[in-house]
Amino acid sequence: MQKTGLSTISLLLRRKKDQVALHGAEGIRGHLLKQYTLIQMFLQLQQKHVEILQRRLPLQIAESVGSGMYTARRIVKWELEYLEKGYITASNVGSNTNKGESLFEDEGVQLELRNYPERGGEGNLAFIF
Repeated sequence: MQKTGLSTISLLLRRKKDQVALHGAEGIRGHLLKQYTLIQMFLQLQQKHVEILQRRLPLQIAESVGSGMYTARRIVKWELEYLEKGYITASNVGSNTNKGESLFEDEGVQLELRNYPERGGEGNLAFIF
């Protein structure tokens, strides 16, 4: 199973067409590329060094890219996910889920801003912001 996992992940990282089919027009980039590369390294080391403990390999890989135990645990999780599903679920690191929502779209804020000039500029708008 791991031999086929290694060959499929290596093929996936080489072929843009497969990347686009799995992850959309952007393909595999950023954090997702790092995740796939770490899994590929993990599968290669598992094949070459069977005698090394299963827990030490991910830690060595994580340390080789400047990370620690958290990334080592994630490598094992990503590997299992890849071998089961055939892909890794893209995380939403750095994404803003509130895109498009503005403070000025709030009805209360709009009413205060509309009434402010009518009051002759008196009052405090600081409570809104």
